[in-house]
Amino acid sequence: MRVAARLFLGAAVFFAFLFSVYWFTSYEPVGSTLLLLGVPACLLIGGWIWLHVRRHGELPEDDMGSNAAANAGPLVAVPAASLWPVGLAFGAGTLAAGLVLGPWLAAPGAIVLVMSVIGIALKGRDYPS
Repeated sequence: MRVAARLFLGAAVFFAFLFSVYWFTSYEPVGSTLLLLGVPACLLIGGWIWLHVRRHGELPEDDMGSNAAANAGPLVAVPAASLWPVGLAFGAGTLAAGLVLGPWLAAPGAIVLVMSVIGIALKGRDYPS
């Protein structure tokens, strides 16, 4: 994981350099803003990985000499296939479009969104604990 942390922290430095070069050569605000926003995004991810490694140590999969038994973790319950996330995405998208276009589109989007959230919550009871 140290490699991933260095990769993201290095990407932040690269974005900062690219931003400064782009800003002074193009004077274009949109591209400069996007490059500048890449710096804190990479710093956030790289910093979190770096802190995680400091607090919890290296992961077993980072050790080249480890075996499969060392990498085995606890078994997790995987939810069954469901169409509720599709309804959730459709309802959220329709509601967002309705906020721009008008209440005639926002109302059905809100209804589908609420029904999907309820469906996901009730489906969650079926998962093994």
